[in-house]
Amino acid sequence: GEGSTYRRISEMGKLWFDKEGAKHPDDCPPTSKEIEFGMEIVCEEKNDDESRVVGCYFPKTGEEGLKFKFSIEVLLPDGSTKKKYITNGWKEEAWGWEDFLSSDLNFDEIGLHRIGDGGLILRLKADIMKEGWIPRQPDLNHGHIFDKKDDAPTHGSVCLALFENPEFSDISLVCQQEQTFRCHRAILSAWSPVFKAMFSHSGMAEGQTNEVIIQDIKPPAMEALLKFMYTGQLQCEQADELDLLAAAHKYSVQSAKKLCEERLVGCLEDNLSYVPQVLAFTSLHNDIRCLHHAALQTLNENRDEIMSSE
Repeated sequence: GEGSTYRRISEMGKLWFDKEGAKHPDDCPPTSKEIEFGMEIVCEEKNDDESRVVGCYFPKTGEEGLKFKFSIEVLLPDGSTKKKYITNGWKEEAWGWEDFLSSDLNFDEIGLHRIGDGGLILRLKADIMKEGWIPRQPDLNHGHIFDKKDDAPTHGSVCLALFENPEFSDISLVCQQEQTFRCHRAILSAWSPVFKAMFSHSGMAEGQTNEVIIQDIKPPAMEALLKFMYTGQLQCEQADELDLLAAAHKYSVQSAKKLCEERLVGCLEDNLSYVPQVLAFTSLHNDIRCLHHAALQTLNENRDEIMSSE
């Protein structure tokens, strides 16, 4: 209800509700030594009018050095997703959406499911990462568990070193005549059927010169895609997200493409200037429909603001 706060805390897969009205993570019930994270749902009045909004927040953890990646979905009665919000990349600080939902929505009209007195079904997913930690396989009772390995090299760190050291590379990617990446055919071919076909046919220029000329992808996006193929981690600046999606699409790196699409869907409402660019790109590619529909929905909901910024 109005003015109340509901926090849902997960400790190794065990959930409970704290309805004391506390808004700060330090006020949460004490937990064990395992990692904890929380979610706040806050109903508050807006100063400019009488409407109320529901905010969804993820408080900063007390453990230093942790990074989080959150997504939250509003579910329909059949379990399908009505609306989804995704953080753009890993976050070290508190994160949230002030205007997650309007609390005076007509639930029957939009088809959202009630729980008790006007509640919603929300699904929270959180990925937790810390430098030097490696995840063990989760089990049914304890979710994801992390082991501390101080100096042991990880698969990702070894492969990143391989990418950054050109000593044993056997192919060069020249990107817009600005930057050359020294890579390994075996790794690129394992991720990309496009590279595999390119390197498999001796009649192609790339097979004869050991050089691939790339004119239509910017170096930062190409570097981010290559690092993903070496380490399995997708990291790039928000301004390069659409270029990275284009690179993943061109070389058919499906898992990177899916991650890029999800991240762009999650940041559209906070970056309305992206919407025309996203629509222009997705209109040319029939296999990026989720992002295309999200961009259309964002355009319809914010048409005046988007048009005025053009």
